Amino acid sequence: MWCKKIIVHSHSTPKNNIFKKIIIYLLNPVYRFMINHYISCSKKACYSLFTKRFVSKNKILILKNGIDVEMFKYNKSIRKKIRDNLDIDNKVVYGNVGRLSYEKNHDFLIDIFYEIQKTNKDSVLLLIGDGILKEKINDKVKRLKLDKKVIFLDFKDDVYNYYNCMDLYIVPSLSEGFGITSIEAQTNGLITYCSMEVPEEVNISSNIRFFNLDIKAKELADSILKEKKLLNGREKAFINTINSQYDIKNICNVLDSIYSSNN
Repeated sequence: MWCKKIIVHSHSTPKNNIFKKIIIYLLNPVYRFMINHYISCSKKACYSLFTKRFVSKNKILILKNGIDVEMFKYNKSIRKKIRDNLDIDNKVVYGNVGRLSYEKNHDFLIDIFYEIQKTNKDSVLLLIGDGILKEKINDKVKRLKLDKKVIFLDFKDDVYNYYNCMDLYIVPSLSEGFGITSIEAQTNGLITYCSMEVPEEVNISSNIRFFNLDIKAKELADSILKEKKLLNGREKAFINTINSQYDIKNICNVLDSIYSSNN
């Protein structure tokens, strides 16, 4: 039985995978005869799946990755509870949420934090997630004698609560289809440092900072250390997310209209 509606959604940027590039190249001519709707979470993800020539002839919908804004709002009482539980109440907490894999670039993140520690001994790095490079990253932490300063937590079902205990968020990714945690962090009011490989669509507030990956760890650490007023305005930061239409309710309405349409 022939499917009446076919939707293709591009959600990643496999730019370093030659095999995937070949498959994508071969599939592009097929898309124009089979697909009803073309969706992507960002322009970068769009061009990774659909060639620019193909995109110019077809309408691509950039569908934002929505989040439950209510869950990611800053909560002062949860902040204190988690910081007490982790025994980091009087620390400056730098954070990152994501799988421990090559493209997330935790190796560079540890270098950045190593430089931060030279100036601010009262700081910790909170890493939330699991992955194949966890042991390797942990070994580097021990080698740099940061094992009492870097906290490893497995992925949490209530990860939204842990943004509250952070003071600044860092995303040094080598590639990102979108970078949803950057939206989550800004919704919580965190100053958020992202590599230039994170799509520009995550720029939803004055708290975002982009950096080039060829920057030296010390130079980036110095910029981070200059940040002031880390807790200012966090209670109202979620408004930026709503105004930028990243509320999951809005995204659901868009998807519903696509699935219920006759074309």
